[in-house]
Amino acid sequence: MHVDAAWGGGLVFSPTAQQTLFKGVHHADSVTIDAHKQLFTPMGFGMVMYRDENIAQNITKTAQYIIRADSSDLGRFTMEGSRPAIAHYLRANLFILGKDGMAATMDNKMGVAKHLAQWLKAQPDFDLLFDPQADILLTRYVPQHAAFKAMSQEEQDQFVDELTQRVQTMQSKLGRTFTSRTAVFDPRNKARLESQTRTHFYRIVVNAQITPEDAVRILKDTRFVAEMLLQEAKPVAEAQTLTQAFAHVALNDPTGVAVECNGSSLTFKELFERASALTCKITCAPGSVVPIMAEQGVNSFIAVLAVLLRGCAWLVVDTSMSAEDVAKTLQAAQATDVLLTAKQLTLLTEAKKHLDATQSAALRALTVANTEPLSAAACAPPAANSDSLAQMILESGKSMKFTHRQLLDMFDETSVKSAFERLLAPAGTLSGASEIAIKKAMEAPLQGGAQQTC
Repeated sequence: MHVDAAWGGGLVFSPTAQQTLFKGVHHADSVTIDAHKQLFTPMGFGMVMYRDENIAQNITKTAQYIIRADSSDLGRFTMEGSRPAIAHYLRANLFILGKDGMAATMDNKMGVAKHLAQWLKAQPDFDLLFDPQADILLTRYVPQHAAFKAMSQEEQDQFVDELTQRVQTMQSKLGRTFTSRTAVFDPRNKARLESQTRTHFYRIVVNAQITPEDAVRILKDTRFVAEMLLQEAKPVAEAQTLTQAFAHVALNDPTGVAVECNGSSLTFKELFERASALTCKITCAPGSVVPIMAEQGVNSFIAVLAVLLRGCAWLVVDTSMSAEDVAKTLQAAQATDVLLTAKQLTLLTEAKKHLDATQSAALRALTVANTEPLSAAACAPPAANSDSLAQMILESGKSMKFTHRQLLDMFDETSVKSAFERLLAPAGTLSGASEIAIKKAMEAPLQGGAQQTC
């Protein structure tokens, strides 16, 4: 009996693995181990060990000019036909680390794999194929939004297969984190087993020096790459919506500062996480106008992106106005959802007194707070396009409406990072290209049938 332990054989140093993974291996006649896979040697170090050394005679090779039949040269049993010096690599590793060092290293790898499996099981948007027996895990990111869940099983499988490949390719291209991928038969999927169709998974191989926290961080980045690809991230020159342009910047620079205001700041990743959590609470239909009642700060930026992720248009309400004027703004927007900070709750309460009973009862107040995001926000990508309404401005009795395309025309690749600050600025303070864009918007009706009113 032969045991192929090319990958897992190095884990023999782990006391944990000895009790589980290596049960029965002692009955084998031969065992293969690749030292370059777990024992820290250069590529090409393969070993085969025999219970009875005479079995090696079965792979003997000879030649007339070297390793002749009567030779005692061990090259008779090697692929090279000679005795390479690679054994010194393994000897040096064992000398430096020792049995105890190897045991600690391998046990750490097993421990990280176990920790990662437990974390994955707690995530609704990750699917773990099986509990790890060694230090390898197979998992995949599975969207949780309603549109995905409405697909047939076959459509879901195809969608996730394609997404897995796209995410792994993009993650490798970005270079900040890395996961491998593979395609295997999923024993849980009877339809695919019958059709002999493999399912794509991320192949997570635990690095000897990685910590459980770093391992989780890598998979969180995998999730973030997937989320940004689902938002159809595109450079501003190719983007059809603001969301696509912002997602592109976030995808490439997640730790870059997206907004900074009043001593607080958010990275692009943090901004998208918090906005996504808020988006899931918005109930109005895509294309609706959502008023935002918030003092200038990071919360107002979270609110704007949350509205865009819903596929709606935002309207910044001047909170210095009287309650009656705020009510008029809410009426003009035909609002059903209002995003606001806790400081503005009193103003909204007073404004609702000036609305008719029906609208007042239907109005939902959603509080914006710079709090921890949900672990996995089940929100579908917005159904907006370049002609969709993105922003509404009410100023001096005039109403201005802007499509995604009109707002995108204000920015280029160098200015998109500061886009939120410019988009939240009052119309009268916008300058340069923004002034020109606003002037054009006021002179021409919106495309797609939405008309501007003045």
